[in-house]
Amino acid sequence: MKKILLDVERMKYANNGLFHFCSQLINAIASQPNFQQNEQFSLFAPPAIIEDYKDAFEIFKFRSLYKFFLPFTGKYDIWHSTFQNTRYFPYHFRGKIVYTVHDFNFMYEAKFETKRVQILKDIQKKVDRADVIVAISKFVKSEIEKYCQVDVAKIVVIYNGCNILEKPKFEAPKVKPNLPFFFTIGTILEKKNFKVLPSMLLKNDYDLVIAGEHSDYSYCQKIWERAKYFGVSKRVRLIGAISDNEKNWYLKNCQALPFPSLAEGFGLPVLEAMHFGKPTILSKLTSLPEIGGAQAYYYDNFEPDHIAERTMEVMADYNTDVLGKSDAIKAHAGQFTWEGAAKKYNEIYKRLLD
Repeated sequence: MKKILLDVERMKYANNGLFHFCSQLINAIASQPNFQQNEQFSLFAPPAIIEDYKDAFEIFKFRSLYKFFLPFTGKYDIWHSTFQNTRYFPYHFRGKIVYTVHDFNFMYEAKFETKRVQILKDIQKKVDRADVIVAISKFVKSEIEKYCQVDVAKIVVIYNGCNILEKPKFEAPKVKPNLPFFFTIGTILEKKNFKVLPSMLLKNDYDLVIAGEHSDYSYCQKIWERAKYFGVSKRVRLIGAISDNEKNWYLKNCQALPFPSLAEGFGLPVLEAMHFGKPTILSKLTSLPEIGGAQAYYYDNFEPDHIAERTMEVMADYNTDVLGKSDAIKAHAGQFTWEGAAKKYNEIYKRLLD
């Protein structure tokens, strides 16, 4: 039996984008027909998730020393690196390597040029060694071609899925905003561009809830300063990291999800909001128009007057036909499934094993 190892080491950081990517992908793979019959799947995994997955997968627990050597790779036929900047990459592996690339966001961040050059150098080495490179959007594929020397025939686009386990009623979160409210989510960093959002509240009485890990406290302060400047600080809430259940409550009960990000490889919160039929207001940058498509709304710029006006235009348009527009938005999100993504990854594994 052929053996496939998936590196999900990044699941040691709960409730971020990579955690959700890995968990959704391996759950979908485990749900595929003939799982563990024709191929044996294993996980290179952190201790925190072993109990959750030990019944479905063989678990190979990662250790920090494996950053320097990976003595166990000879057991496997395929190694799937699910994170482009992984420090556990089997350069000298004799089997086949699948390498998933999520974004080149570091090229849009305020990093020193020497840091960007080093990251690109590391990615190039992985691209050179990989047998198949998976881009999570056509935009990311174009970024790989732009920044790396690569045989484009090795690149495959596989979109992330959007599977939310529906419940009749999601339990209310600890921080329950006044109704109505806007909701957005993402790690609080400059590239998310959340500081432009307080001006959404200038022409309405809504609250704004921003969830996500506070990775950059100076940027949090910029959001607060904007909120104070516009006199809406009492209606802006930065609530930190939240659980899936809390996130789904906010998505189901919000009026809209604004997402003015400057750099996204995919933008999963957009589809998650669309799953509930909610209007999304996005930037026109990087992958977001590709993922949101014609069923999303967009900002033309980030000037306060435009943000305020566009917000009211979107809500007026959406409310002219809530049921019709909501159904169309849900249908768009329904095209992106983890089952479909897992099937395409399985097709790659099988092709490499033939």
